[in-house]
Amino acid sequence: MSSIILRSESALQPDNGAAFDELAAQVERTVAPSSARVYRQTYDVWRAFCRANGLDALDLRPSVVIAFLTDQDTTKATRQRQLSAMRKLAQMLYILKPTDDTRRLVEALKVTKAPAGDKGSERTRKALTPAEADKMLRIWNGATPADARNRALVAVLLLGGIRRSEAAGLRWRDVDFENGVLHVRHGKGDKARDVPLAGDYALDALRRWQLLQPSGYEWVFTPVERGGKVGRDRPLTGTDVYRIWNATAGAAGVESKPHDARRTFITEALATGTPLATVQAAAGHQQGETTLRYAQAVDARRARKELRLRYG
Repeated sequence: MSSIILRSESALQPDNGAAFDELAAQVERTVAPSSARVYRQTYDVWRAFCRANGLDALDLRPSVVIAFLTDQDTTKATRQRQLSAMRKLAQMLYILKPTDDTRRLVEALKVTKAPAGDKGSERTRKALTPAEADKMLRIWNGATPADARNRALVAVLLLGGIRRSEAAGLRWRDVDFENGVLHVRHGKGDKARDVPLAGDYALDALRRWQLLQPSGYEWVFTPVERGGKVGRDRPLTGTDVYRIWNATAGAAGVESKPHDARRTFITEALATGTPLATVQAAAGHQQGETTLRYAQAVDARRARKELRLRYG
């Protein structure tokens, strides 16, 4: 989705977060408790998306809503539920503020279709092998700004296990080089957390990329223009991250989606003896069971080499 489309002015007058929160609360009061929970999750992610991209949370134009839906690394069914929640927002906005603009928003969202998710209706579930992950980390080994940025981005995804929207929203003030920790300000559910980076590879890649950016840049992952020059100080979108990951996977000869980096991080951390509570905190999961569902079964041949029992 073009940044020009995302950042153009809304047909509505700009509003603040408090107005959006009140609108969302009004919607949640009109539906069943089970639906309200689903809507609340969608609205939390929407607020984080708008904040990361400098958007007004009341800008409910279809172009912006589609960009939001596309930015989520999820299935088409989930995107359809999110679209339903956004339609409810537009309807409530029209009820509270009946103008031609708000009426057109309702009508436009009615005919808007949810974009397809990965693999049709099911998200792929794959953890890369250590060899595949190493290959991905070393694809962007050139000296250009694009190489440096992409190398740092792939390293952060694989060695920090963060979501692509979280990577896109990183600021330099969120990178603790001394302790090797990333501060994710707006994770899933708009919750903040600290994420440890495994080893020094990602930190080194981030330092090299930062040296190529103009002094004083706020955002970590910024555009690179066609001529190879570092673009202006604005964040990449989740869709940009998705494209960079896909290009990396294609060059590495690996079939993979960005969310596989998160699954790889969790699987490898648990397989090498990292305590579940530590991995759970790094991943930002409320329940350890969620973390365990991310971990993929280890190949039996590899398991035999690592298996150690005190009997037999």
